[in-house]
Amino acid sequence: MYRLELKRLIKSRSTLFLGAAMLAMSVFFACVTVAGAGSVESRGYIALRGMEAIEYQRELYAEVEGYVTPERLAEMSDYSVWARDTYGRAENMPRDVYERWLSYEPILSGSCGRISCEAREYYAERGAALAKFAPTQAALASALALNERVDEPFYWEYGFGESETGVNWTLCLFALCLICTVIAVPTFSQGYSSGADGILRCAKLGRGKLARAKILAAYSVCAALFLLSAALFCAIILLTFGPDGTSAQLKLGPFVLLDISMTGVLALCVLSGLLTMLASISFTLWLSSLLSNGVSVLVLSAAMLTLPSFVDAYMSYPADDWVRLLLPTGGTGLQIGMYNELAAYSFLTLGPIAVWTPFAMLAAPVIETPLFALLARRAYVRHECA
Repeated sequence: MYRLELKRLIKSRSTLFLGAAMLAMSVFFACVTVAGAGSVESRGYIALRGMEAIEYQRELYAEVEGYVTPERLAEMSDYSVWARDTYGRAENMPRDVYERWLSYEPILSGSCGRISCEAREYYAERGAALAKFAPTQAALASALALNERVDEPFYWEYGFGESETGVNWTLCLFALCLICTVIAVPTFSQGYSSGADGILRCAKLGRGKLARAKILAAYSVCAALFLLSAALFCAIILLTFGPDGTSAQLKLGPFVLLDISMTGVLALCVLSGLLTMLASISFTLWLSSLLSNGVSVLVLSAAMLTLPSFVDAYMSYPADDWVRLLLPTGGTGLQIGMYNELAAYSFLTLGPIAVWTPFAMLAAPVIETPLFALLARRAYVRHECA
């Protein structure tokens, strides 16, 4: 029965069209990321974009790749101060001085960005900042426990972390989840509205087994399309920029509490997106099992996808984190998601318990996906008996 449902869903014109749209979306956002990569060549005379900028920056930063020790930070900081004091504006610097100064800037800004410290004091100040900005004692204890596993000094190299990959992936994820939601909408509601469901109820396997087959078929198709789209996005990014082994602390911010590179961050974002997508369509399947009007299901599902953005914008901490992250669509906000959550020094706290929000973003859909699937199956079986 599962194979028949899967075959029916795959051969549907709407599924084929929406699947093609998902692939097109992933290519579009990846190409926008590449095209938006920009650099200003020596002394601001030539603005480079796209592949020209990427090649220029790859050559520019090749000499500064490596572990960013306190000694290297002090050397870079001293040179940056000397160049500014000697020549004033960047346009006045000789080409060799400008390019050396420019190659240091991403490391200096990445290390000192959000904690306002002298570059040479970065590692010491980062540890102090964990205590200073912790919202509660429970959060501080959790942060320090996680940070003990983070190896220093951090590593830096040129890669996609210098681009808008994270922002564009967040937008792409929202589009992919929305399309998967549209695919899942008619799973039950279409049969209700057309009357075909009444015939299926009379069949031998027309109850729980049919519901399970429909749910698994929707999961399989949406997961396959999502993974294919995400793989296409990542392939374009990695083939263009190359893998990025930079420690996430130097490109996302000092409060990242995992020992992870930017390539690992990209993989984690894809995993979080997949889990969020599955939870989102589980919620849609539940609505589809309750309502016979497909338009109502679509509107409510789309509203749920956008709800995290409204919660983040109009509710205050800590209520916004609790509501947003516990929604089945918690990772689909237009300006929020795993990429942003890793950089945010935020915890869900309950008495002596504090959970770092990226962990909550991964855990919530793991619980909610089977929960809403069971609710959808139960609602469908009850509808049969009505």
